[in-house]
This record gives sequence, C-alpha cells and structure tokens, in this order.
Amino acid sequence: ICAELFRDIDSDTVDFVDNYDNSMKEPALLPTTFPNILVSANQGIAVGM
Repeated sequence: ICAELFRDIDSDTVDFVDNYDNSMKEPALLPTTFPNILVSANQGIAVGM
C-alpha cells in the first residue's frame, strides 16, 4: 500500500531537502495519491476515544 501511495515521489513532484546530518535527501512534505485522512474513522489522539 505504501509503494502505491508514494509511487510518484521521485517524479519531481516535491522539493527535497538535506536531512539532519546532510547524508541524504528527504522530501520537504509527503503528498499522497489517496486522501487517507478523509476516510479515516479515527477522532482524537487518545486510546479508546
């Protein structure tokens, strides 16, 4: 599922920045192809809510 959600991450769709020790690049933000937050039934951050 993760591979499908982030399949176009290397297609020049987001800006990449250096990580904390400049050893590799990471995306500045993580866009996805599916709006998971809209279909998630979770509310709140505590267990049992």
